[in-house]
Amino acid sequence: VEITKKDYETIYRIEYKVCKEFNVSLDSVLSKDRKMNEAMARSFIIYILHKNHQIPASKISKRYNCTRRNVFWHLRKVDGLIATSRIYKNMYEKVCNS
Repeated sequence: VEITKKDYETIYRIEYKVCKEFNVSLDSVLSKDRKMNEAMARSFIIYILHKNHQIPASKISKRYNCTRRNVFWHLRKVDGLIATSRIYKNMYEKVCNS
């Protein structure tokens, strides 16, 4: 599965917005770092790319060096956070509307 130039443009734009919102570096998000802010930012990026921009899990897994199964785990995680936490819902809306 090849990530197209258009996909990369979308990915970079979303990564920038989410990293800014979570106050983390893109390098830390792309690493296997498990610190809370980095891990949460990574999950939000994956969620937004898949849910809002219809980028397939196979392309997302390639970009973040994880399995497709792991991508779906991130989707369920963020879905639950947005449904139950006003803070995360507001963060999601802020990133999507900026």
